[in-house]
Amino acid sequence: MDEKTLAQLVRRILAEELEKLNGQEKHSLLNGRKEKALFAIPDDFFSFSVFYNYIQQEYSQYQIHIAAPNAHTLYGAYQSSNTKYIDLKNEEEKAMLYANMLGYNRVFMMMNCPLVAKAIVELAPNNHMVQIAFYNLSQNKPVNAIWSYQKDSTVSKEIRTYQKKLEMMGIKSINIQEYLQNSKINKQKSEGVISEKMIINAHRRGIIEIETKQNQLVTPLAKDRARELGIRITRFKE
Repeated sequence: MDEKTLAQLVRRILAEELEKLNGQEKHSLLNGRKEKALFAIPDDFFSFSVFYNYIQQEYSQYQIHIAAPNAHTLYGAYQSSNTKYIDLKNEEEKAMLYANMLGYNRVFMMMNCPLVAKAIVELAPNNHMVQIAFYNLSQNKPVNAIWSYQKDSTVSKEIRTYQKKLEMMGIKSINIQEYLQNSKINKQKSEGVISEKMIINAHRRGIIEIETKQNQLVTPLAKDRARELGIRITRFKE
């Protein structure tokens, strides 16, 4: 669907929604009387459970809308009374999102890698993260980027570079690493050889710390990959 067709669909849906409302209800739709927060998820997003737990703890006072391609299929298993999913592959749901965009009090961009920030900074065409971010910035709405990374990791240098560029565009960054460090769900105990493949798989599941026995073998490639991805490898006494 091209931008002109999408705009026409947005206007039609918004008109239909407004017709259903009157007086205070119409005012509520346009001005966001209920506190609502939109969380935009990029394609190929891993570690969703990590961000979902953070969102539910830190923003439980909001009505939470999570927008992502194939949202219901990929993330529908994570349910709560204050959470709604918006599938950006569904043209009607996408149009509804843009028709009601003014109703969001806060907007968050979930960042799982520097490439997502790169797309926003470089204004990548046909990218929903770019579209959502700049629509809200144009309306003077606060937009935040939520990251998870170790400050001393190799990738953090690249992230900090993009954070500065995002800041210049009006997008403030939040690093949730401190929250994750205190969350048991993001730790893993392992008793076999720690390999590079294990580190990569742990990162995809949102693990930020792997506990090993004192004499457990950690391969050099695993150490390098863990350092790059911001995963701590700690030893525990038996």
